[in-house]
Amino acid sequence: MQIDAKTPLAFVDLETTGTSARHNRVIEIGIVRVEGGVVVREYHTLLNPGTLVPAFFTSLTGISTAMLVDAPQFEEVALKVAELLDGALFIAHNAPFDYGFLGGECKRLGITFSYPYLCTAKLSRALFPRYRRHNLDSIIERFGLSEGDRHRALDDARVLHQFLGVAKDCLGEERVHELMQEQVRVHRLPAHIKEEMILALPERPGVYFFYGKNDELLYVGKSRRIRTRVRSHFAKDGLSGRGQDMLSEIRRIEHRETAGELGALLLKLHLIKTHKPVYNTGTRTPLCIAHQGVNAHGYATIAIDQADTIAVGDEKHIAAVFSSNKQAKKLLHEYAKEYELCPQLLDIEQPVTPGASCAAHELGQCKGACIGVEKHRHYNRRFREAFQTHCIKTWPFVGPVGIEEISVAGTGELFIINNWRLLAALHVEEGVWEEFVPSSFRFEYETYKMFSRELLKKRPKVAIRELTRREEVWLRSGQGLETDAPPIE
Repeated sequence: MQIDAKTPLAFVDLETTGTSARHNRVIEIGIVRVEGGVVVREYHTLLNPGTLVPAFFTSLTGISTAMLVDAPQFEEVALKVAELLDGALFIAHNAPFDYGFLGGECKRLGITFSYPYLCTAKLSRALFPRYRRHNLDSIIERFGLSEGDRHRALDDARVLHQFLGVAKDCLGEERVHELMQEQVRVHRLPAHIKEEMILALPERPGVYFFYGKNDELLYVGKSRRIRTRVRSHFAKDGLSGRGQDMLSEIRRIEHRETAGELGALLLKLHLIKTHKPVYNTGTRTPLCIAHQGVNAHGYATIAIDQADTIAVGDEKHIAAVFSSNKQAKKLLHEYAKEYELCPQLLDIEQPVTPGASCAAHELGQCKGACIGVEKHRHYNRRFREAFQTHCIKTWPFVGPVGIEEISVAGTGELFIINNWRLLAALHVEEGVWEEFVPSSFRFEYETYKMFSRELLKKRPKVAIRELTRREEVWLRSGQGLETDAPPIE
């Protein structure tokens, strides 16, 4: 779909009895249809879901079961909804949610539901990346939008229309249309993938598995919302040939829930290493490590090496870790130019003759550290500035700590780490602990990136605490997994 000023737009919002498009139902629809920049029709209706409205959703929306007794069922309004969406771009906030629910209602009636759609939450991030929050309440407050009754379908749909207008005023219509074009998704499930397979997936954290013919594992992915993420695989335009090949081979989709995002990522990394799915890449090659040293004249140096892991204590000597030698060379060249560092000392250029200056010095891009012209303390200061964001961060605790994630269902995972090394990963359910994934006790860069992003935040989203004496004894003894008694207090 080509986005321009003439493109018909349908701003959609729904209220529902829950968060599962498979098990819950729509109780209110609001649609604002815009053509040529003008609102040509607004539509609103309550719907009788044929079930009770949970108290939580009544408190959120103000819609009670009693209000819906005389409301039409979806099959009575399906034609009107189709007319309003016909030929238009489906726009909603967290669009996969609304799209999935309307698609589920149509599926129950045997109606095909397939429209290009756009998520205003993702669009807001693209339009205004300087802001942290892009939920609808934040957008309303940020731009002073008139929301009417919040969490009522038509009023929220109107807000989305207002937001797009404000965005055009701020950034210009051409720029907004350009970013909208990039964000448009088309939901096309292959013939061999049924909608029921998608609706059966939960909107909770975990990993998902794509299987092909003969139950071959094709791909392992992770997400905070499994169903939305899986659906997005089938809504990508312009996929590479490899990506299209994977989608065409999928025959079965499975999932495994986790308590949170950290557990999902850790489980994904473990499963990829263990099973080596056909279409997962980027985890099988050795790390490219830039070791920091000092030469005989006091200048900081880099030596490039490849390794599968990093020995205890070596972190402090690592200036950066790269995914490949190609990436290392590229970024080191950029550092050399930006910080006027010597390519010879960065191990990306060899001297023509022993003691000769680097080519960059001849061009005025190196201050002469290679031949001792610049004082080493000045050079080393710029070196530290260049690598300060890429070096392995200092472990921020005195000893090992526990990181806990608890799901809404009460299950949980506990990760015990020290010096960025995973010592234990445990899952608990109904008071019984078991190993979540094996612990290597080694420094693994992917694990470091995962935990450092969370532990170094000012306000981590997970519970972080130092270990109790009992836990430390348990770690040293290596016991705790053979009994139902949890190893932690």
